Parts: sequence; structure tokens; C-alpha cells
Amino acid sequence: MPQRRLGEPAKYGMRADASALRRHGGGRRLATLLATIRFLEGKWSMTPWSCWIC
Repeated sequence: MPQRRLGEPAKYGMRADASALRRHGGGRRLATLLATIRFLEGKWSMTPWSCWIC
């Protein structure tokens, strides 16, 4: 999935509950999960306190 298209699945993954995600097919569920993880990783890396290695 292109980077520019990760926004919608990530938003859906953040606001949906587990039962809603469970009803989707395996491919859509996996895509939503990965988009949400990518979103959270990007958000975490932009915080000032995220440099724990420095």
C-alpha cells in the first residue's frame, strides 16, 4: 500500500474496537493493523522524549 494511502486505515484502526476488526477478512485486518502500527511508529519518533539512545 502506498504511503499516502495509509491515513484512512490507520484512522480506522485507531478508533475501531477489536470486534469490528475481527469481522473483517484477514487481508483487510492485516492491512489495518500494519497501517496503524506505521502511524504510531511515525508519531512516536517525532516526540521530543523519544530519543532514548542519545
